[in-house]
Amino acid sequence: MNRLVLTALFCLGLLALPSPAAQDEEQSEIERLNARRHALAQDTARAGQVDVEAAEALLADVDEYNSRFENGVEGFIVAAKILVMLDRIDQADAQYRVGILREPFRIFEGMEWASIHHESNPARTMSVLRELMAAAPDKRAYPLGLYGYLEATNPEQVDREFDQYLALDEATVAATGLVGAVGHTNPDRGIELGRRLLDTFPESDDVKMEYMRRLRQAARFKDAIDFIEEHGQHLLMDPGIGVMYSDCLYAEHRFDASIRHLIELQANDDQEANSNNLDRDMRLDLRPAILKSWKKEQAIRSSEVASGTNPRVTMTIDGRPVIIELYRDSAPVTVANFTALARDGFYEDTWFHNVAPGFMAQGGIPTDQAYPSYHGPGYSIVNEATEPGARDHFSGSIAMPRISADKSIGSQFYITHAPTMHLNGLNPVFGHVVEGLDVIRSLRGGERIDSIELTSGDVPEADFDILLPDGSGTTYRAWTSTSSGTSPSAP
Repeated sequence: MNRLVLTALFCLGLLALPSPAAQDEEQSEIERLNARRHALAQDTARAGQVDVEAAEALLADVDEYNSRFENGVEGFIVAAKILVMLDRIDQADAQYRVGILREPFRIFEGMEWASIHHESNPARTMSVLRELMAAAPDKRAYPLGLYGYLEATNPEQVDREFDQYLALDEATVAATGLVGAVGHTNPDRGIELGRRLLDTFPESDDVKMEYMRRLRQAARFKDAIDFIEEHGQHLLMDPGIGVMYSDCLYAEHRFDASIRHLIELQANDDQEANSNNLDRDMRLDLRPAILKSWKKEQAIRSSEVASGTNPRVTMTIDGRPVIIELYRDSAPVTVANFTALARDGFYEDTWFHNVAPGFMAQGGIPTDQAYPSYHGPGYSIVNEATEPGARDHFSGSIAMPRISADKSIGSQFYITHAPTMHLNGLNPVFGHVVEGLDVIRSLRGGERIDSIELTSGDVPEADFDILLPDGSGTTYRAWTSTSSGTSPSAP
């Protein structure tokens, strides 16, 4: 094709473009239609039902807009949303399809399109996600949505499709998206699939980054650090991986290195990584405070070890021992209560009912209760989080959730996977894991406590108040933790 023809075609294309005035008119009109749709949605929420007449009138105006600006996208999406309100799902599907496939990078609207069939036609939901994957093969959100959905409903299909990805010549966004989706549902299975993908495509940076994400998601922080330092050193300045690497260092109490890496990441100001850069800057604002806190904590721990005053318990979880040192002086009421309950067998055969990998594992719910529950042993105790000697949250800290500013729940506890500064001063920390933090980080929910036994040191006799609900308010009763063979309980 010669230059003259190219020039002519280019000029014709320019002539086909709408004028600035026409573009302004199109934008103003769609903004008015969207405002009416928002008002209709609010009226529907208040009334509990859609005003069909108003919706039909609005839909007619949107259809007229689409006939005038037929190459646009916004009008079709607005029409689809109105049709969903009218429960005309098939018609909404057709409108979404026209709009989204013209601009498949509109992730929010694309996922919205897939979701309209979730209850009535799951197969169509998956079909839409596959269509979006084909239209935007570089967008990770669509395979995440598809394989997250499949992992919950048909994991065998996930395995079959994963094997197909392994047979390709190179790793695809869909393949890493599959691993990511599975990992969000099942962290350990995500690591397994990530390892297989890495074995097949060992040179792929995308696969290396996904494998690190899976290790970090499963709270295997040290493994993630070792892996990326050995196999992906060149990736550490990537905004996403760099922040994740800093998080893993932070979880391993390598606070100086974590902060230094965040500072190094400031040199990377990629505008396409704004969310990662915001995460980086937020961490830089918060993390320096932990340096002073950790220095103070290390000094206290050294002093306690030298004096040998702190008791230790062994918590056995499905046969795996975890040794926990208790802060007898920093949280005397919480420690006395916890050890009394342990001695009386309260915790035996209770389960870890709330586990958030990378954050914490929570147990201590009575055996006859289901999660979610704020139940305890029939009473609560004082919240020692605001006492002068209260300790901060680091990796492996054990703390008791509060039920109010001045009360702790009585028996439930959580053990942190990483430092949780936002909980300092809210819930009382009464010990830390000395050995077995890997066991705590491997919990996924449902694991049982075989026993909690005092294995060294002593909990001195101490009187403290337990708080008993009696229907008219709260009653306070003194109880001596070691003078009775049974734990306090509601009358």
